[in-house]
Amino acid sequence: MSLLCKARGATVTICSIQTQDLREAFCYADIIITATGSPHLIHGDLLPSNRSLVIVDAGVSHEPPYIRGDVDIDSVRDKCILITPPTGAVGPVTIAALAQNLFDAFMLQDKLSRENFLEQNQINAQTHNV
Repeated sequence: MSLLCKARGATVTICSIQTQDLREAFCYADIIITATGSPHLIHGDLLPSNRSLVIVDAGVSHEPPYIRGDVDIDSVRDKCILITPPTGAVGPVTIAALAQNLFDAFMLQDKLSRENFLEQNQINAQTHNV
């Protein structure tokens, strides 16, 4: 994700769960993307009050009976303009990307183009419906 952001001209700061001062790292952030799997690692006290943030929480941890994200949503809610919920937000996008990559790999393996594959299946469908 950091490479994609850099390729679009963004200044990227990479932190980990060992980063000593997350507050300092977040003070100039516009977007925070987290995926550590550490429940409630990011809370409102770490975020600047003078910025409106977008937070993408891709971290998941299981604390039965709960599934928690990396972000304590209740404590950051007032400091964000957008935030993904801990479940049901990033997962479907990941699954869609995985399905697309699997399809593309299949096409490359059989040296087919996407257009040829779709055209071939459309012809087969028309033949069977006659």
